[in-house]
Amino acid sequence: MRASRKDHEQDANEERWVTVGGALGWQAGGALHEDATSRMFTYTRAEAEIVIAATAALLRLV
Repeated sequence: MRASRKDHEQDANEERWVTVGGALGWQAGGALHEDATSRMFTYTRAEAEIVIAATAALLRLV
């Protein structure tokens, strides 16, 4: 559950995109870290393709 000052339903459109981008960064960044949890992360080819495609789609908004 997201710790926030307000509910998701009250987020403006820009805030929603920031949330999507943050979640994608959080998901993709796990493989690069060496903490106890993240060092065990592995991604299938399909998962990697999804992260790449989602990143490319978000970059179109910039």
